[in-house]
Amino acid sequence: MEHAHVFVPVNLQSHPKRCAVYVFDAETGHHRPELTIEIPELGGTFPAVDMKVTALAAGPGGASVSLVAWSSLPGGEACFPYVIDMQEHHPKAATLGSFPLESGGSPPEVSGGMAVGPDAGQTFLAFDNLYTINRFDFAGGTGVGNGPYGVAVSPDGTRVYVTNATDGTVSVLNPTVSPTGSPALVGLVPVGHNPQGVAVTPDSAHAYVANGADGTVSVIDASSLATSTFAVAANPQGIAVAPDGKHVYVAHGAPANTLRAIDPANPGTGQVSIPAFDGTCAVAVTPDSRYVWVLCAPTSASTPARLVQIATEGPHKNTVIKTIDLSVLAPLVVPQFVGVFVSAPINREEIGVLTDIEVQSPVVRGNSTTARVFIEHALSRPTYVWPGFTGAFPDAVVASRITIPAGAKHADFDVSVSSLQPPGEIRVAAVAVFMKSKGLLVET
Repeated sequence: MEHAHVFVPVNLQSHPKRCAVYVFDAETGHHRPELTIEIPELGGTFPAVDMKVTALAAGPGGASVSLVAWSSLPGGEACFPYVIDMQEHHPKAATLGSFPLESGGSPPEVSGGMAVGPDAGQTFLAFDNLYTINRFDFAGGTGVGNGPYGVAVSPDGTRVYVTNATDGTVSVLNPTVSPTGSPALVGLVPVGHNPQGVAVTPDSAHAYVANGADGTVSVIDASSLATSTFAVAANPQGIAVAPDGKHVYVAHGAPANTLRAIDPANPGTGQVSIPAFDGTCAVAVTPDSRYVWVLCAPTSASTPARLVQIATEGPHKNTVIKTIDLSVLAPLVVPQFVGVFVSAPINREEIGVLTDIEVQSPVVRGNSTTARVFIEHALSRPTYVWPGFTGAFPDAVVASRITIPAGAKHADFDVSVSSLQPPGEIRVAAVAVFMKSKGLLVET
C-alpha cells in the first residue's frame, strides 16, 4: 500500500552549492532516495554560484510538488518556479515557466509562503507580493501587506490567507473572482506582531495564525473576518490543522523548542507541549491525522537539521517516535528555508491521464470547430483541463478551463480561428490536474 510522503527541502554543501528535496515515507519515516528531487540549474549560459529552496508545497493527491529555487548567477540573482511530477519513477523538476520571479537585485526575503489550490489549478507564492501561477501561465502579482510570509488556501478554494509579518496583518483574498487572473482582496485583518505560519480548518470556516513575536495564535472567522486570540508558548512559527479537525499543532522555535497540540474547541487550556527540537521549525500533519512531522533547522552549522515524527494516538500519543538526522544523508548547510510538507498517497486510480485530443473537423481561417479531450478513465470527482496553444500564440481562441464532470471520460470545447490567422500548423495542448499533456496538431 502506498503511504503518504514527507517532502523536505535541503541545501547541499557542494561546489557550487546545489539544492534538492528529500522524500520520506510519512508512516515509517524511511528515506526514499529513489524519489529525491534534484533541482536543475536555470539562468542562461553561466552556471549558478549558489542555489537555495525558498518555498515548497505539495499538491492535492500527492501527485505533484511545486517549489521555488533561488539562484545566485554571475549576472545577478533570480527565483525560478518548478513543478515535479511524482508519478515518474525518478521525479525530476521542470520549470513552471521560463520567467524568473525576481532578477537583477537581491533575492526576496526567505519565505515559507507557497500553497497549491485544491484543484491544483493555481499556485500562490508570497514574496514581495502574492504571485499567482495558473498552471503554466504566470498571472502576475497581487499587492498585499508588508513582509508577506505564510500562505494558506482554504480547502473549498474560496479564500487565500497571506500573513504580513511586518504589518501584523493577514490579507484575505478570493481567488475565484478571476479564475485566470489574480485574486481579489476581501479584507485586511489585524492580528499579532510578526505573524508567521497560517493554516485553515478542514471545513474552511477558520484560519489559525501563529504570531511569532507575541506568543499567541489568532483565529480568523472566514465569513465575518472577526478574530479571537489565545496564548501559547514563545516564538510560535509553524502551524497546521489536522485533517480530521480535532487538533491544531503549533511548532515553537527557540527558546521554547516545543510542539503544542491544541483542541480548537477549548484552545486556551489543555495544550500539550512536546519537546522535540532546537532552532526554527515547520510542521505538517499526515492525511490520516495519525502523525505530525516537524522539520527543525539548526541555529548554527554545528547542529544538525532534524526531521521529527510525533504520534497523535495510541500508546505513544504526543511523544517523539522517530528523529532523523538529515546531515547523515548528505553534507548540508544551514537551511535557508524551513518547510516540511506531507502529501496524500498517490492514488493512481484517481489520477486521470490525458490520453488523446481530437477535433471533429479541420480548423481553418475564419472558422471554428469542436475539440474533444479524453482521459484514461472516469474519475469520481470533476476534473479540470486547461487547454492552450503551444509555441507562438496564434490568432485563435479556446476556453480558459474545461470541466470533465465526475464519472465522465471526455469534454468538448470550441477552437476558433480568426481570418487573420496565417496558414500553417496550430498546436493545441491541454494540461489537467495531474495529467500529462499531449499536443493536438491542427492543419489549416
